Amino acid sequence: MSFLRSLVFNIVFIGYTGIVLTVGVLALPFPRKAALWVAHSWAKVTFWGLRNIVGLDIKISHLENVTLPCIIACKHQSAWETVVFHYIFQDACYILKQELNRLSFGWYLKRLKMIVVNRKEGRRSLVSLISQAKDVAKTGRPIIIFPEGTRSAPGEKGKYQKGVAALYKALDLPVYPVALNSGYFWRRRAFDKKRGVVQLVFLDPILPGLEIDPFLDKLERDLEAACDQLPKE
Repeated sequence: MSFLRSLVFNIVFIGYTGIVLTVGVLALPFPRKAALWVAHSWAKVTFWGLRNIVGLDIKISHLENVTLPCIIACKHQSAWETVVFHYIFQDACYILKQELNRLSFGWYLKRLKMIVVNRKEGRRSLVSLISQAKDVAKTGRPIIIFPEGTRSAPGEKGKYQKGVAALYKALDLPVYPVALNSGYFWRRRAFDKKRGVVQLVFLDPILPGLEIDPFLDKLERDLEAACDQLPKE
């Protein structure tokens, strides 16, 4: 049954994602609200499918403590968290790598006003990141960043990158670490999706004022400890 549920969900997810990208391109000439509506519908259908086809639900803790604008530093274990903040917030801004900024998909990302950076450019990428993030922060949107830069399996820890620290120092905004256990249910590049409950926990914010190294140490310590305490099934 697990294989069949995953098969049906993957067909729905991939098929609807294709529709979203097509409709997203068609929505480009219209007001930005149209592009946002498309992104929200993608998130809603994805979580509907997870809940009703796979049997994978979601539990969100302490969202009520989040104030906008802010920086959300989320653990990255799965494709799941690339969708969830569209589900939670009206206008989430993800920080994305340049490789995604291609063809029609790239035009759609621009319409959504995501932050796109080329990590191969070194310091220039940090300058671009900060410049774009300052513009986003002025609009009151939450800025979503994965501090490790890429996905890591549950229980594993990647290197926390300087990008999140650069944002923290430049924007003078609170950083909310977000712990989760999505990788136990939707593993990286895995066909199978497992039943259960993904927990997403907003931790206490790290307020402006720390130096870069103490900030990174606290972010890593708090985030890894919180993830270790979440259920593994």
